[in-house]
Amino acid sequence: MSVVWDSIKADLRGTMTAEMWGQIIRPTTATEAPGRLVVHHPDRRLLSILQNRYSQQISQVAETHQPGLSIDFINGSQATPDASNIETQPQKIEADGYYQHAYTAIVQPDKIEAFSQYFRWHWRPLLGPVLSELIRELRQMCYLGKGHDQIRRNTAEVTQHELARRLGVSLSTVQRYLRRDRYGKFIKNPHLNKFILDVEIITKYDDEKRKVVNDRTRFTISIDEPIAPDDEAEYTKLSKRQNDT
Repeated sequence: MSVVWDSIKADLRGTMTAEMWGQIIRPTTATEAPGRLVVHHPDRRLLSILQNRYSQQISQVAETHQPGLSIDFINGSQATPDASNIETQPQKIEADGYYQHAYTAIVQPDKIEAFSQYFRWHWRPLLGPVLSELIRELRQMCYLGKGHDQIRRNTAEVTQHELARRLGVSLSTVQRYLRRDRYGKFIKNPHLNKFILDVEIITKYDDEKRKVVNDRTRFTISIDEPIAPDDEAEYTKLSKRQNDT
């Protein structure tokens, strides 16, 4: 058992849905060695999701508990072995480090941003390229928070000008896609309401204009993928079956 990993798990619980935490994080156990944590998950498929989707988030939380901690992931159905005796070379995430070559220092090829397969197959065709990229950008901004700074784990603050720059589109395009009705729902593509749960305009006082002006927008984002419309019936059926057992 690892006290450090138990603390990390507790922090992660507030950053995702209860269902996702129960499937991905709760089954894990870990053992410790000096400067190293070995995390064990009994399900190979869920371990892959843990590594590919949550490794960056885990490393940030780990940094707040033990700076410089190296984390390895392993799969198996038995109890986790002693971390100091593991000879395999599982995928590793480093909470701290540096690049040795000029090219890698600039490109940083280990930092990869990707959509989940579910998003790519089910949601991208419904959202289109602009909104798909918008969601990816906003989700990346959510990982600025550390430790108990939960408000920044599912929120992103950005100006519309900066958002347009990141997406490679005009400001008017961003404004058109983000236009909402009087109830706060997105008009151009209603599917966006599944991903952006709340929008708050942050203002500031402009000394030159001598009035309060809009400064930036705070988006509350769904970090987990919503169930797509064509999967809702199957999801309802499976959920009912699980609740009945």
